[in-house]
Amino acid sequence: MLPIFDGLRDVTLASVTTRMLLAVLCGGLIGIERAYKRRPAGFRTHILICLGAAITTLTSQFLYLNLHYYTDMARLGAQVVAGIGPPPLSAWHWAAASMKALC
Repeated sequence: MLPIFDGLRDVTLASVTTRMLLAVLCGGLIGIERAYKRRPAGFRTHILICLGAAITTLTSQFLYLNLHYYTDMARLGAQVVAGIGPPPLSAWHWAAASMKALC
């Protein structure tokens, strides 16, 4: 990989802060785009989802590198995919319930 990113590969305060800020930035950009199109899950929701994914991935990396807990590093990150489903589904369920109440 590129040697310029070697500082971000370690689990230090600077790398964790940088990764969290990037997660907030990416989640915010996605959320702004969705809020602009008036979609149910908007700015704050996507920031929280991206922060949760970043924390989960950092936890997995910390367990592997620092605590020598030898397991699959992608195992915790894979659970984020299962957790992303509930926010859009709950918004869809809420919208369907309110439409049913109007009819």
